[in-house]
Amino acid sequence: MRISLHRWCGRHWRCFALLFLPSPMHCPHLQSVIFLRVRNTQRGRRRMSERVSPKREYVLVTSFGTDRPGIVEELTAWILESGGNVEESRMARLRSEFAALVLVSGPPGLFDKLTVSQAQFEAQSGQSLVLKRIEETAPPSATPALRYRLDATSLDHPGIVNRLAHILRGYGVNIVTATTHVEPAPFTSAPVFRVQMELEIPATASIAQLRAELSTSAAADGIDVMLVPS
Repeated sequence: MRISLHRWCGRHWRCFALLFLPSPMHCPHLQSVIFLRVRNTQRGRRRMSERVSPKREYVLVTSFGTDRPGIVEELTAWILESGGNVEESRMARLRSEFAALVLVSGPPGLFDKLTVSQAQFEAQSGQSLVLKRIEETAPPSATPALRYRLDATSLDHPGIVNRLAHILRGYGVNIVTATTHVEPAPFTSAPVFRVQMELEIPATASIAQLRAELSTSAAADGIDVMLVPS
């Protein structure tokens, strides 16, 4: 095995000095060189660590306004000019309105910069904003969870999402994402409601019992449900 003498000396400079320099009087210059080299190496590692893992600030930006071309470009340009970076987002047109939910990261002070320019951006763009500073990392889940996907279909009527959410809550299920839309049925053009959810189901919950309750209780409201691992 080939070992770099420079690397070995950097890690074990004290041993090197004891082995090859019996007395400080023999070669004090070499000892000084070794000491300075090790100190500079340690400082360099600390600086590199700071560059690799800088402290970040996270802001949740909620935006909504009348839909028109250019909304996303204006919103992301404002975020960029404030020193922010878009990490995650959910955007959709809801009838005549456009809504965006954006997780923005940036250096310390990002929230203050966004807040200072918020009113001016709203006046110029016609969008309404809500800003919230959030923690860098999400709190760990108290119990292990299984990822599942729920797909449900029904003739459109009030209370579909509430019915499903009520059943899921009884089993301690967390709804991570949910997407819904209404589309016309083939031939009849009757409005059909579709919902897709990404779920986190506690490992202690019975998947069989959850499926059974979704099938019976939801079916009573005319909702067809499918629950599969995601």
